Amino acid sequence: MIIKYAMINIADGTIHGVIAPSDTTAFTDGSIVNARLIKIWPEEFYGIKPSRKRWNGASFVDMPAQPNEFYIWENAAWTFQQDKFMDHMRTSRDGRLFATDWTQVPDAPLTAEQVTAFRNYRQDLRDVPNNLTGAERSLDDIAWPTPPVL
Repeated sequence: MIIKYAMINIADGTIHGVIAPSDTTAFTDGSIVNARLIKIWPEEFYGIKPSRKRWNGASFVDMPAQPNEFYIWENAAWTFQQDKFMDHMRTSRDGRLFATDWTQVPDAPLTAEQVTAFRNYRQDLRDVPNNLTGAERSLDDIAWPTPPVL
């Protein structure tokens, strides 16, 4: 019979891997090896990705779904990464600015009113970071300005 062992981060319960050593005496359930808690990986979890489970101190439980790409698992909870969110927000904003660069060149085939509308839109895009409420947790939560209609 193969015995598999989970290597668990003691601080947050995440599973860093599951191993099936050829020498089953190499590990003891509940021991600490290289700062990792060793627990027998239940047979009913064979075939399940270890990242879908975590150790809650008493048993293996389902890992809560990651809210979105701006969260990381730390201290046994999903934590929002504001810096990563702001980097992505700026990249999205910069792409919108880039897509309208052509509207500001002197020979753009636009009326004076359209040029002004795009100038205002571009300023609104630049103001997005200052207008965030702090409650935004995804790019969809941002009140992006509406581009002018051509």
